[in-house]
Amino acid sequence: MQETGSTQRSTVSATQGLSVLGILFVGFILSQLIGAEVVSVASRHFGHVAASVIQDRPEHPWWFTVSAMAGLWTGFALTFLFANLIVRPTRPAGFFRFKVSDLRFVGLGVLAQWIVGLLYYPFHAKSTGNPVKQVVGHNPTWGMIAIVAFVGLGAPIIEELLFRGTLLPAITGIVGERATALTRGLLPAAVTGVIFGLAHGELVQLAGLALVGTLLGFLVQRTQRIWPAILTHAGFNLIAILVAWASVATK
Repeated sequence: MQETGSTQRSTVSATQGLSVLGILFVGFILSQLIGAEVVSVASRHFGHVAASVIQDRPEHPWWFTVSAMAGLWTGFALTFLFANLIVRPTRPAGFFRFKVSDLRFVGLGVLAQWIVGLLYYPFHAKSTGNPVKQVVGHNPTWGMIAIVAFVGLGAPIIEELLFRGTLLPAITGIVGERATALTRGLLPAAVTGVIFGLAHGELVQLAGLALVGTLLGFLVQRTQRIWPAILTHAGFNLIAILVAWASVATK
């Protein structure tokens, strides 16, 4: 997966890294509030009930999922823009460049989902799939297409820009020279992965999400580009959503 080209890496000082962490923390809280408000408005308009009522249901209507993500991502996007405007990290040449060959990373995401499933299997943690089932529910086809677009394509772009495009360089800058050559790359990727898992708010899924988040951080470090992580993330999300959709459709 190593790519040739510029060896220039994202550079953020320890002080800048701490500033970014502060911005991301505040931005994450504000994003949650924005998401909750958008969901509240959508629930009153479409469901004619309070958002908390729908939240507690075993299945969510498609508009509930889409509105929640739209509000949350608005906050994430603003946080990403603000953090990068303040810090202005030096990025590798072509960091945001997409290559057709990057599409192979979708397969890596599918493989990662399969491996995580195997790791959970001995523990009989059937509840790991509950959040996905709650999102899929028994929505109409056009509603499911919207969910697939948001969860499978939108989420990887927004979340990777925030976590691997902003948080990872910040953690790397904070670690700096205090880490050994061996852990200087692995430690920021792992820390970012754990934060990525915690941000999803799913305790049962935490270990698997942290593992995948670490992999995504490693991909960005290895390739010095964001698209391999975005497409791996997309493959990971898409296979989970499509399998859950197929299982509902066959019942």
